[in-house]
Amino acid sequence: MKQFNYLKARSVDEALSLLSKERTSAKLIAGGMDLLSLMKDQIISPEVLIDIADTKLNYVYEDADNLHVGGATTLTDLLKNPIITQKYPLVASTIAQIANVQVRNRGTVAGTILQRPRCHYFRGSFQCLRKSGEKCYALTGNNKYHCIIGGGPCFIVHPSDLATTFLALEAKLLIRSPKKEKTISMNEFFVLPKINTLIENILALDEIIVEIKVPSFNAMGKGIFLKIRERKTGDYGLMSIALLQSGELSKKRNFKVVLGGIAPMPWRAISAEEILQRSLTTKDINAAALKMIQEAQPLSDNAFKLYMLKGILAEAVDALAEAK
Repeated sequence: MKQFNYLKARSVDEALSLLSKERTSAKLIAGGMDLLSLMKDQIISPEVLIDIADTKLNYVYEDADNLHVGGATTLTDLLKNPIITQKYPLVASTIAQIANVQVRNRGTVAGTILQRPRCHYFRGSFQCLRKSGEKCYALTGNNKYHCIIGGGPCFIVHPSDLATTFLALEAKLLIRSPKKEKTISMNEFFVLPKINTLIENILALDEIIVEIKVPSFNAMGKGIFLKIRERKTGDYGLMSIALLQSGELSKKRNFKVVLGGIAPMPWRAISAEEILQRSLTTKDINAAALKMIQEAQPLSDNAFKLYMLKGILAEAVDALAEAK
């Protein structure tokens, strides 16, 4: 790891001021779980770290319209908050499956959304597309953990479980820069490789994710988060699903189906949602899975994810039917 200067901000305004001055050479740090790993591997080498852990962005509250979560709220604090445990069990269930206690104690909500790809070529010594190189080594190399949909010319998958759930919950991000404040949807935040191979999201160098907003009406729905991983430890998922249903089974249903581990961003399966609106018969569940499979383009070593798609969707629908 290269030498760097450490600055501690006491407010968001101070952090933005420092970030503006050090724009091209600075990175924000709160939990630092992914950032420090990237620095140790010399994937990035910022000259300045600006600590925002004490900028009063660790909070959770609810008003008439939204659940508000500060960007520097730790995953543990969010998991233990009674608003989350009582009214947003889908969020609680997702966090409980992220890594391990030690990571959740340090990792922040904004940090987990901003995680960089876990691609072993990007994290290794390869000068791949995501590091301004000319080639995606996963295309013809070891691509077991890479995407099957939305890829090209780079084939990363987005590693954030919580981003998958937030997309299903129609969350929005409150973002501040020194000059303005804006709110954008989770779906607008991420950037596919076909648009830009160097970035995963639209966050500018002088911007901070101040808050995540979740519409309160989603607290009335039922949700399930499932994750498939090779080991039942703090392993990253091979695939995950956030399934959210609003409306009673006997009435009109509205489903959100968002998948993790299959695309360069949390992937909303709109075509599957449309089929599930009709019914939850085995025939329609299989048809929804088939629709997702038809949209996929697996690489040489990850066609197994096609079978996982069918299984995880069926399991999620069954779990949702049994949920209270």
